[in-house]
Amino acid sequence: MLSPTEKRYLLAVLLTLDEGSTRLKKVSDFLRVKMPSAKQILEELASKKLINYVRRAPFPSQKRVQNLPRKNWSASTT
Repeated sequence: MLSPTEKRYLLAVLLTLDEGSTRLKKVSDFLRVKMPSAKQILEELASKKLINYVRRAPFPSQKRVQNLPRKNWSASTT
C-alpha cells in the first residue's frame, strides 16, 4: 500500500515524463521540494518496483579524462 506522499510523487513522475523518462530536478521543482527529499521518495518507489530510478553517472569520469590524448595548445612565435 502506498502512502499519500508516495502517491503524490508517483503522480508527479507521470506528469513530468518526457519521452519516457524524467529528471529528479523536474520532479522536485514540480512538487516544490528540495532534491534530497525527492530522491529519498523516488528511491523508495524504485525499491517497490513502481519506477525505474537510475542514478546519472558523472561524465566524463576521472579515469576517462586521464586517458584522453593531450594536444599541444602552445602558441608558436614567429
